[in-house]
Amino acid sequence: DICETIIKEIIKYESFKAPSMSTLQKDAQDFIFDAWKRGINPIIALDMGCGKTRVACTTIKRFQKENKEEKGYILVVIPAGLKADWKDELEKNNNLKNCAYLFDNSRSKYFNNNSIQYVPQQVFVTSYDIAAIDYEKYKSKPPVMIIYDELQSINTSKILEKCLVLAELNEKVKYKFALSGTPMQNDTTEFFVNYCFFHDSDFLKKAYKSKLIKQDSWEADETFKRIKQELKSKNYYFFGREDNKLHVDEKFVPIIIADNHYKELNKFGKNERQDEMQYLLNPRDFGFDFDSAKTLFVKQIVKELASKNEKVIIFSYYKKPLRYLYKELMKYNPTLAIGKSLDDDDSSEIIDLDSRKEIEKFKDPKNKSMVLLGTIKMIGTGENLEVANHLIILDLWWNPMVIIQAMYRIKRKSQTKPVHIYFPIYTDKKGSPIDSEKNYLETMNRKIKSYNSFLSSIGYDQYANRTLPKITLKEPLFFDQNASYKKDWLLEEIQTDEKTKVVDWFKDSKKKVTVIKKKV
Repeated sequence: DICETIIKEIIKYESFKAPSMSTLQKDAQDFIFDAWKRGINPIIALDMGCGKTRVACTTIKRFQKENKEEKGYILVVIPAGLKADWKDELEKNNNLKNCAYLFDNSRSKYFNNNSIQYVPQQVFVTSYDIAAIDYEKYKSKPPVMIIYDELQSINTSKILEKCLVLAELNEKVKYKFALSGTPMQNDTTEFFVNYCFFHDSDFLKKAYKSKLIKQDSWEADETFKRIKQELKSKNYYFFGREDNKLHVDEKFVPIIIADNHYKELNKFGKNERQDEMQYLLNPRDFGFDFDSAKTLFVKQIVKELASKNEKVIIFSYYKKPLRYLYKELMKYNPTLAIGKSLDDDDSSEIIDLDSRKEIEKFKDPKNKSMVLLGTIKMIGTGENLEVANHLIILDLWWNPMVIIQAMYRIKRKSQTKPVHIYFPIYTDKKGSPIDSEKNYLETMNRKIKSYNSFLSSIGYDQYANRTLPKITLKEPLFFDQNASYKKDWLLEEIQTDEKTKVVDWFKDSKKKVTVIKKKV
C-alpha cells in the first residue's frame, strides 16, 4: 500500500512537471511576461526549429499557475495544418486539461446565444479562417489571453482581409503575444502589418482600405514613421536562434539546360511567368517528349539516396511537375502532399486530410516511402520533417523567407543526421544562370538585404545576417537525355568540397566554366 501511494504521488508530480526547456525558450518566455508588465504585446521570432510551440504552451501553463484570479478563456489561433502539433504539445507534453479544438461544425456545442461557453482558463485552439468567422461570438466574451502562431501568415492580402476583425478583437484582450519564424516575408510592410495587428487596428484598416499596404508606400506616411520609432525604442520582438551544431550543406547546383529545352523559352511572354516556370520543370506538360535536366537530376539523386536508405523531400511551388515526378518515382514508394484541388494554380496553404495522411506515412519509420513530394506553400512551413535529411527545392521564388522556412523543415534542433539542401538552377554552357533563374536570384538577394537593413534600423543588428546559400559547384552538371549514367556519381559530384566554390552570381556570371559530361 505504501509503495502504491508513493507511485501515485510520483505520477501526480510527473504529470504537473513542465517539459524541459532550453535556455533560449526560457528567455523567450520571460520576455513575454516582462513585455506584458511594460504594456507591450510581444512577437516571439525564434528561428525555425527552436521550439516556439513549446514556448507558447509552457507560457499558458505558467500563466494559469500565476494568475488563478483570471477566470476567462485562452484562445490560440494557428494555421489549420498545425493542429496535431499543438494538440501534442498542449496535452501530452504539458498535461494541460480542458483543451478544445474548434476546426469544424462540432465547435457549435461551445457557442450559445452568440457567445462562447467555457470553464475558467479553458484553452480553445482554432484556425485563422474559422476565428474570423466566429468573431462575433468571441467579441461578446473576449478571451483573457490570445496567442497567434505563424503570425506572418496574415501578411497576404487575402488572409489579412479576414483578420481585420481579429485586430479589433485584440484591443479587447488583456494578454496577447504571437509566434513567427519570419516576421518579414516579403518586405518591410509586413513588420508594420504585424505591429498594427496588435497595437493599431484603426490604422491597419485605413491602410488596407486605401491600398496603402499593397502599394508598399508606408514610408511616405507619418504613422509609418511613428511606428518605426516605436519599434526602435521598445522591445516588441524577441529574436533568437540556437547553434545546434548540425552539419548543413546548402548549395546551388548549376545544371546546363538542354538546347532544345532552352530555345522554346522565348515563346512565353512577360505575363506568362507561371507557365514559363512550369515549362522549365517539366516540358512534357507542354506537349514535348523529353524530360527536363532538373527531372533527370531528381531521378538520379533519388536513386542514389534510396540505395543508401536515406529519405529525400522535393519541394516545388507547382503541382503538375510534382504529379509527373510522383509517377516517375513509383519504385521508391513516394508520397504526395499537394492538396485535393485539381487547380494547378491553387497554391493552398491548408493541409487537407489526404495530404496529412501522406505526410504521416512518410514520417513513419516503419514505412518504406523514400520520397515526399509537396508544394512549398502547403508543407514548407510549420512541419517537422526531420525524418529526411535531404531536401531538393526545384524552383526559386520571389520570397526568400518562404525558401528559408522550407529549409528548416529538416534543419531541426533535434536532427541527428548531416543535412543536405540542393537548389538546382539552370545555366548556359558557360555556367551563367539563365535569365529566368537570375531574375529570382536577384530579387531574393535584394529582399534579403532589405530584411537585414530594416532589422539593423530598429536595433536588431545581431540578427541582421540572413543569407542565401553561397556555395555552388565549380563546374555545372550536364545531363544527356540518351546517356546511361554510372551507378553512383551524382552525390559524389555535388557533396565533395573540392568540387565546390563560394560564388557571387552577380560578379562571376561572365566567368567561363568547363562543361562536364557524365557518361559510361
